[in-house]
Amino acid sequence: MAQWVLPCLLIGLSACNRQERELDCADPLEVPSGIPAFTLNSFDSDQSVMAGRHVLMNQNNGRNSWATVVDACGNPVWWEANEDPANRIFRAKMAANGKSVLIGEKDIDDLADTATIRRVSTRNKLLSRTRALEAHHDFEEMDDGTFSWISHQYARNVWFPGMNADLVSDVVRSTQEGNDEPVDEQIFSLFQDSGVEPFWVCDHMWPSDRVPGFGEWSHSNSLMWEPEGDAYYLLARYWDAIVKFERDGTLAWHMGGPLNEFELIGDTVLPRHAHMSEYWRDGMLVFDNRNHSGLPSRVVEYAIDEQARTVEEVWSVEQPDGKLVGFLGDAVRLPGGNVLVTWSTEGRLTEYNADGEIVWELQSDSNLTRTEWVPNWPEPR
Repeated sequence: MAQWVLPCLLIGLSACNRQERELDCADPLEVPSGIPAFTLNSFDSDQSVMAGRHVLMNQNNGRNSWATVVDACGNPVWWEANEDPANRIFRAKMAANGKSVLIGEKDIDDLADTATIRRVSTRNKLLSRTRALEAHHDFEEMDDGTFSWISHQYARNVWFPGMNADLVSDVVRSTQEGNDEPVDEQIFSLFQDSGVEPFWVCDHMWPSDRVPGFGEWSHSNSLMWEPEGDAYYLLARYWDAIVKFERDGTLAWHMGGPLNEFELIGDTVLPRHAHMSEYWRDGMLVFDNRNHSGLPSRVVEYAIDEQARTVEEVWSVEQPDGKLVGFLGDAVRLPGGNVLVTWSTEGRLTEYNADGEIVWELQSDSNLTRTEWVPNWPEPR
């Protein structure tokens, strides 16, 4: 009985009931043909915390994209398509109130700035639409009624004469929810506020279709607001760095990258070209893509002492087949020490226990993007 105590405390005593820990996969809803399907690969009722729970994700299938909630069997129970046919959903998050979903979308070809953040109820009612200037990859809902998001910022290239293109980097912008004008309210700019002079990061910097016509200097992909410390954490993927800054835009520190301030404890290795969704006051969970390393991708948890400026690996698991997941990917904490991992290009959504064993898994034929565990989704639509 002891092994059940922590999960029971975290997700409710009803989860301790054996019957409620079994999956009920009957009677899936009829869904639009464009939503990628899932197959349930495995489920360990003694160790998984997925029974009766859900996962929110954004899925892309060609030029179709969806914010989707699936149950533990992989059956969609809620979905919302991109609002503009020329756009693609880049991020979906549960709202802080747990009663609505926040959906960011932008031009699928990155040729026009049409980015918005929508708030949609769990009954698919549009509650607000916010214009998010040059938004991409990630955003945060703040406690003062505003949204903050990662946004593109451009600069004339005077650093790299061998590259016949200007540079694009990232700035965190903000505006009041419901504002339909493209407001340029900047909180923090990597060009202007990070203290880093443009340097050649890697071959990903050459112009490509990611931002057509520009060389990407930072490719920031993850923005986290930590409310207890009232600070932002921005992951600049191409720098292999996390930058912390205060709510007023004051730079706090760099972890990794050219201005690293942290001592690595033991055999700790900082992530390469990573993605992430969770930073807390003394740790973080990272999807370490490991591009340019020759190693398989992994998920790694770090213990962090910001005051002493130390970082230490405390848990990790590698891609099960030893593969490199070159882009996308995500990892989130679950009750009782389990971790939910999105092996994006492999189409696998996997729950691991603290020993690194698979206790639940869904498989899809399509790429998966960011995911969020939903402990309390409303009744079926």
